[in-house]
Amino acid sequence: MFIVWFREVPKRSKNSSKSRGRRKSKHTSVRKLKIDIGNLVLNIFEDAVLALGISHLGLTDDELKIVVRNVIEYLLSGISYRPSKSTILNRLSKGRVRFAPIISETILSLRKELSEDLLEYVVSFGGPICAVNVQRLYSEILRKGREDLLGLLREAWETFGKPLPIKCPVCGFSSIKPDYTCLICGYNVKEEEFRKTIDFNSLFHIFLEITDEKVLRKTLEHQVLVYDPQEGLKSPPPSYGKVQYIIPLKEDELLRIEEKLGLRKPQRRIVKEKEERKERKAKEKPTLDMFLKANTG
Repeated sequence: MFIVWFREVPKRSKNSSKSRGRRKSKHTSVRKLKIDIGNLVLNIFEDAVLALGISHLGLTDDELKIVVRNVIEYLLSGISYRPSKSTILNRLSKGRVRFAPIISETILSLRKELSEDLLEYVVSFGGPICAVNVQRLYSEILRKGREDLLGLLREAWETFGKPLPIKCPVCGFSSIKPDYTCLICGYNVKEEEFRKTIDFNSLFHIFLEITDEKVLRKTLEHQVLVYDPQEGLKSPPPSYGKVQYIIPLKEDELLRIEEKLGLRKPQRRIVKEKEERKERKAKEKPTLDMFLKANTG
């Protein structure tokens, strides 16, 4: 039995002369109404399937009855009166898009694998249910060769899911975790791929320009930087509760920090001095002409 609570407004007294001077009660009595959902589903089953627009999905009658039951239970939980059959069917027809997440959730619970029609319905209309089941639906799309549905699934993830700041180069979802793995497809992003995605070189140049000596020394000590999508590159440690990525620094990047701190000569100056020494040695090196001149003089 499905139970709905109704508010019953007391009727007016027929004896108006006696009730005219009395204070009207603002309270309403509440009575409990029991609705046999199973019987209701049987009575409107075929019409309900048509009203919801799900007759073409290839579900069995038993599966359709479960779907219809779940939708009707949801519908009746939000009203405070006993609706007629025509009222229920009218609401099902007008609210078929609103009820689609409930239908999608029921379909996913009933089927371990989805047909193309079911997959297309769930991805197209499931909304928040798609976000909750994004990994499964991504695998189903690849298994069925329906890559044309990936755009809709990404949109559902961005709208109803918990998108991460960095997009995966394989599946295209905003789903790269701080450990460099993709939440959706499991791909492990290489460090160079990650650096290219965030344009690390440009960010590192800005970091060197605006960072004070204390933070630079701290960075040099830890030999890593933290990438924050909102703030750019920062010195460690990462902030608690935020999605941030730790990036190990390369040898040449550590050298640039040392140069900025004045701990070593700039690399360009070192290269220039090396070239100048090489040129001086070349000029001072004895040649065959110098040897002949020295012996024939």
